[in-house]
Amino acid sequence: KTVDKNIYMPKKQGREDIARRRKKRHSIFKKNSRNIKKKKGALPRGFFYALLVLLFIGIAYLAVIYINQLRSTDGTSEYDNVMILGIKDVPVYPEATFIFQNTIEEPSVSKFLSEGNSAYRLPLNTSTNDVVQFYNKKLPEHGWAFVLSVSVGSEDMKYGEYWVKEGRGLRIYSKFNDVWYQTITVEEAQTGLALEVKEEIARNLLLADSNTQDLLPDFPWIIEIPKEYVISYTVSSYKNESTVTFRKLGSSETISLTPVASRYGKAFDYILNDYVKELNTKDKTKWGVKNTFIISTNTGSGLRGSIGYDDVLREVAVIPNPYNNIAYVLDSNVYKGDFFQYVLSNLEPQDKTKY
Repeated sequence: KTVDKNIYMPKKQGREDIARRRKKRHSIFKKNSRNIKKKKGALPRGFFYALLVLLFIGIAYLAVIYINQLRSTDGTSEYDNVMILGIKDVPVYPEATFIFQNTIEEPSVSKFLSEGNSAYRLPLNTSTNDVVQFYNKKLPEHGWAFVLSVSVGSEDMKYGEYWVKEGRGLRIYSKFNDVWYQTITVEEAQTGLALEVKEEIARNLLLADSNTQDLLPDFPWIIEIPKEYVISYTVSSYKNESTVTFRKLGSSETISLTPVASRYGKAFDYILNDYVKELNTKDKTKWGVKNTFIISTNTGSGLRGSIGYDDVLREVAVIPNPYNNIAYVLDSNVYKGDFFQYVLSNLEPQDKTKY
């Protein structure tokens, strides 16, 4: 047979070519897979910066904890060298703040401190027992010797913790969320101010011998007044709140309790000045504030002092009422009178839950 040379048969693919193509396809997929994995595993640069910041914060936090542990171990703290204002060698309770720090330039506050008194606001959730334990530990380190502890409700002594050092006494007591410090004599510390309590009891018994009468039930103060005093009410210039006046029968003695301003608006010295200004608009006599000093009352810190002209003096006090948040001025035309002290010691705010 003759073979036509113009006819070409397709060349059979060899196994090597097929294997080469398979290998190529395989290598392509493998390469893509590797690239995808590499892309997925890459982290942004910001992540590392954030990680470094968190690491730094963690190290700083651990350092603070470590330092605090060292301080607690050796018994020192940042408050150990901070003393209260007004009295030497008495450390400040941790995180407590001076009550009158915003009015420290006022004459009444300066007088309060100069007489060896002080008062601090305690941090929240601080109990009386916390204060007692703190000073039981710290005061001996500053040379104070413990003398006496008088509980609340004692009938013959004033409650508080009593200490002595180098010929002076110290009384520390808590009231509301405050701690008060009072410099007294060594004898007063040893007796728990028993003589002062006896004088108060005698004064109260003298007034309590007669029948008593109450204030109106909707008046913001509560007190029992002897029936030898006539009680009258008038409308004050402050928000039409009532002023109460006590006049003793057969005598010129008069005591008034007048609302003047919000207990939060001004310092007590300014409130007393406002009262005197208004008093002078009603009276031909021009009264002026003679002296003031800080006191502790049944409703918190207050102010006591005198107003006068020439040689005539009247005793006054500024008292806050938490029932209606108004500051009142107690004013007596008898200076250093027993009835003034009785009213000041026994005034209580109305109970908000009563009505």
